[in-house]
Amino acid sequence: MTRALQTTLNGMEQSVRARSVVLLERVLVDSLDLASQVRTCHWVLRRPSFLSLHEHLDKLDDTLRDAADEVAERVTALGGQPWGTSRTVAKGSRMTELPEIFAQADVLKAMAERLALLGNEVRSGIDQATGINDAVTADILTGFSATLDKELWFIEAWSHPG
Repeated sequence: MTRALQTTLNGMEQSVRARSVVLLERVLVDSLDLASQVRTCHWVLRRPSFLSLHEHLDKLDDTLRDAADEVAERVTALGGQPWGTSRTVAKGSRMTELPEIFAQADVLKAMAERLALLGNEVRSGIDQATGINDAVTADILTGFSATLDKELWFIEAWSHPG
């Protein structure tokens, strides 16, 4: 939900700031949705020895929320007004709804798919930010991309038989 930019002494052109805010708001909404889905999987996961994955999902939720916070703060620095309410997230997220799953294999598959989707979105955002010469936004998204790639690796490693 893009709103009019606030006045700021930030020296970037308003059109660049506006484009960056739009791409950051998409990342913000999808990140918050994924964090919510991760938290749900954390709650419903069932398996005799589920504790290590349960704890990892707890940390992943925190990681996603921390990244969303950094993205939201960048939106604000650019003169935007980040809006991360549940209704805004539900309306704007491109994540698919989490199916009713409880088995570890299903949780891992759902998490891997969603981490990959968000990772691809963030990499696209890096390209867009670089293309409009917003190096700070590109840098923030690059850090987030590295985190998402690492988390995807962890989740895929848990899925590996053997």
